[in-house]
Amino acid sequence: MNGINDRPFKILNLTVMPQKPSIDTDTLTVMWTRLQDYQTKHYWYADHFVPLLKTLTTTSRNYRVDSTSPPSLSSTTDFPPLSSSAPKRRRIQRDPLSSPTPTSPISVQASSPPSAVKSTPSKLLLSPLPNLSPIPGSTTKANTMQTSTPTHSASTLLTQTANSSVQQSSNSLTNGKNLSVNDLYHAIIDVNTTPLASIPKGQKDNAYFLIDNSDNVKRKLNGQPSQYSDDCGAWDSHGGHTVNTTFVVQSNNTLRIAFIKEGLYCFEKQVKGKKTYVPYNPQPDPDSVLTLNRYYIPLKRDKTFKKRVSAFNKLPSTFQNSQHIAVIEYTGSCPTTNTTHGNAKHVSHEFIRTDPSVMNRITEGLNNKKSCIEIYQDMVL
Repeated sequence: MNGINDRPFKILNLTVMPQKPSIDTDTLTVMWTRLQDYQTKHYWYADHFVPLLKTLTTTSRNYRVDSTSPPSLSSTTDFPPLSSSAPKRRRIQRDPLSSPTPTSPISVQASSPPSAVKSTPSKLLLSPLPNLSPIPGSTTKANTMQTSTPTHSASTLLTQTANSSVQQSSNSLTNGKNLSVNDLYHAIIDVNTTPLASIPKGQKDNAYFLIDNSDNVKRKLNGQPSQYSDDCGAWDSHGGHTVNTTFVVQSNNTLRIAFIKEGLYCFEKQVKGKKTYVPYNPQPDPDSVLTLNRYYIPLKRDKTFKKRVSAFNKLPSTFQNSQHIAVIEYTGSCPTTNTTHGNAKHVSHEFIRTDPSVMNRITEGLNNKKSCIEIYQDMVL
């Protein structure tokens, strides 16, 4: 950090005491760290934390044994009977000279089992998280037992959970290629298809999803653009383009491209190396004429990773229940490198656009005269 006047120094260097502290309350120190590179002129923020646990030690004490020698046990499962002759619990007194500072070892008050009583002084190093050997019969020396404090990354846990969710709800693309027109059509009209409410988070390499497109249908009716938000980062809108194609549903439930020439639906045919358009005879039923809208867009930081959104303007009356389904396809491998917002100057973390549904809920709450705290509680708590 940039000194004691730096804002993170003032925020993170806090001491929090419980409302009802007890005498035996120990101090827990949390070290805030940063995984990414840090530039001194930029704002510092933490993305990891590590609890610093104090090393517990016991010092040898000469104490009086108020009972006779413990009875010998015939096996590891036997215990001495509870009677007046049973050995009493022994206590190691707290060291009056121990320092209360977090950097000094502290003495603990514990009861010693009868087998731990020895006449010679000894020193035992206790670790807060001992390493347990997976091999039966293995032993670990007390004076050499070392443990490392685990680091906790919230982003790592969230990423693992998101990737697991994507694997359960996604379908893979063969050879990393987009679905054909007929595959798109059959995937949408499949009676067993259950669309997702939104695009799930996590890795999307060469995968496709079927989502509920009802909100975007309403947005188009209101003259608004469609929204297909995800967690891949910024997409290059300048490199995106849309393709609208008309198809005719044939008797075998497959699609064939159609062109409108002189008010008639025609199909394309090669005659002596020249394209000609032959009218359908008879002309197709209007219920079987569909328009497929396909939107292509590359990722801004890696143009080889692309997204395609496909949706039909309508479906035959037999499949009207699937009219609200759209197919989202991702081809290529999503890069793991981070990219900041285009206007970012003092941050280096990856930019991910806020989900439009979050903004819509905030707008709805404000229109209903709700306060900011009420909107926050409705969305978070």
